[in-house]
Amino acid sequence: MTNDLEDQSLMRTRIGRLNRGHARLLAVVGLVIALLRVALLADAYPVAASPAGGIRGVVFFDADGDGVQGLGERGLAGVTVSLAGPGLDQTATTDASGAYAFLGLAQGIYTVTEADPAGYLSTTSNLAVITLAQNELREGVSFGGCIARDADRGGV
Repeated sequence: MTNDLEDQSLMRTRIGRLNRGHARLLAVVGLVIALLRVALLADAYPVAASPAGGIRGVVFFDADGDGVQGLGERGLAGVTVSLAGPGLDQTATTDASGAYAFLGLAQGIYTVTEADPAGYLSTTSNLAVITLAQNELREGVSFGGCIARDADRGGV
């Protein structure tokens, strides 16, 4: 009879160990399944990265009328610059130094347009078509103008 009791006790111990091992295995399997679900959902619903591209430039007073910002040719504040591109239309106003910027742009083709301030005539094109690569920052998209009364650039 002692052998029967010892055998039963040994069986209970083994069954208990199997149950604990089984429970651990089920917990690990459950964790693996949860991680796989998260990974599959991440692939199904990717988070888009913010675009890092942009266009910057200056609108300047072109005193010599050559279309290039030279020494002493100051920026023009308060000029409206517009941007049209993939799914957007934006405007910016130049700051005190004549600078403007359009940031956070995706890859694509953009049109930048400068509106001449009252009393000024352009010495450069008022339109620039820019093709941005992914995460490209294009600088130097600038526009020049002179005072309308000095359109002949005679300085009078």
